[in-house]
Amino acid sequence: RVCDFTGEPHGKEGQQSRWVKVTSLNASDFPEANVPIINALQ
Repeated sequence: RVCDFTGEPHGKEGQQSRWVKVTSLNASDFPEANVPIINALQ
């Protein structure tokens, strides 16, 4: 969990990034290897 952050988030390789609520994450929008992580967060 991120409790404090300063500055603007940005992808180091040009990818988009944004802050979202955990409840709005949809596991099908991520690579299959990330699904267990998304499920654990929710």
